[in-house]
Amino acid sequence: MKSMLVILLLLCSNLVLAKDCKSIFVDKAVQKEIEKKFLLYKDNKFYVSERFIEIFGDIHLIRKKIEDSGVLIHQGYLPPMAQSIAEHMLRDQIPFTPSEMRVRSKNGKKFLFTAKGEGHLERNEYEVEITKNQFDLLWGFTVGNRIIKRRLDIEVLGQTVTFDMYKDRDLIVAEVEFKSIKEAENYQALGKDVTSESHFKNKNLAKN
Repeated sequence: MKSMLVILLLLCSNLVLAKDCKSIFVDKAVQKEIEKKFLLYKDNKFYVSERFIEIFGDIHLIRKKIEDSGVLIHQGYLPPMAQSIAEHMLRDQIPFTPSEMRVRSKNGKKFLFTAKGEGHLERNEYEVEITKNQFDLLWGFTVGNRIIKRRLDIEVLGQTVTFDMYKDRDLIVAEVEFKSIKEAENYQALGKDVTSESHFKNKNLAKN
């Protein structure tokens, strides 16, 4: 109860939805996310496609690049009660029903608060940049619902491919965002398409 009161006070004090929190999007904090996720490597098994090999070569080369240059991400998900309170307090900012709320630290230098709607290929997303103090306070409520990974973006053929290599398990995935459903449907798979497999969502990986 005390921790829930802290979150309530946090939100009522506008520490998360403060007007000085910066949207990471160009014009507004809410956007439609269209994204595919591909499984590349898991538990010493390879899932890369011929298209992946054609573009990137050996998966171990990508692993080395991620290890050398990837951004270290600490990501935690708010538990149901805290999310319910946050959802109520943010109802005027988020025009959809969130299925998850998370906080993220990038190399301990940039901090984000994110809410995402239900869905697989296409989802609503609300994201703002927050301060380290705001992150630290919310991070305390994510115990048991966290992941740590290294992330590397690679621009190729006019598309950004985002690679995630997890620190607590033998897993590498790639994510690609698109401007339309048609573009996503026409994209050649880089590995096993796990976009619709719920257990590969980060919020569920955080519980394993």
